Amino acid sequence: MTIQHKDIPEAQLHDVKGASTSTAGQILISSGGASTWTAHTPAPGTISQGIYDYNDLATATTPISLVSANTQYEITNDGLGPFTNKVFALSGVADLWDTSTDRFDFTGLALGDTVDIRLDFDITLANTNTVVDFALELGIGSSPYQISLISPTLHKSVTTYQIGQWSSVYMGDTNTLQNPARLLARADKAGVTVKVNGWYMRPLHTN
Repeated sequence: MTIQHKDIPEAQLHDVKGASTSTAGQILISSGGASTWTAHTPAPGTISQGIYDYNDLATATTPISLVSANTQYEITNDGLGPFTNKVFALSGVADLWDTSTDRFDFTGLALGDTVDIRLDFDITLANTNTVVDFALELGIGSSPYQISLISPTLHKSVTTYQIGQWSSVYMGDTNTLQNPARLLARADKAGVTVKVNGWYMRPLHTN
């Protein structure tokens, strides 16, 4: 019995030539008179974005202690918390935070890219009227410099405060792009502790 192509059941339809040997994520591209399966590449000039969310586990039970007043301390994040999410990362960029060194790693990006960062901390004070600030140090190992992420803020009571801040940094030179960065916290009185809930990062990459 002859069956017209339009009447062939869905399960019996043929795949496009080469589909059986293509890999996941490839698309069919015309090369002019023929076609090939190839990895998808965004058009030049378009913007791609990703999502990286690093949730810390260690400081939930052992917060970072800012022992001395007016001294900057490194903020760590082990990425082991249950809310860590890197499912929607940029293609080819597995991480923007290196949990083995507690450093930001922007080397998978390009000059002109930007990275939005949403910080989330709990700080607990031991003294009233304590000023706390957070900074990002970039260009570590080459020409380090700091930018303020959370400006010095007065906290009046001996209690726990949740601190959230949305900031952004751009890859304006190779010093920023090719070298690590770290987070630093400081208080003007001793005894402050920092619990790292984590940070969400959104890189905007120009193809």
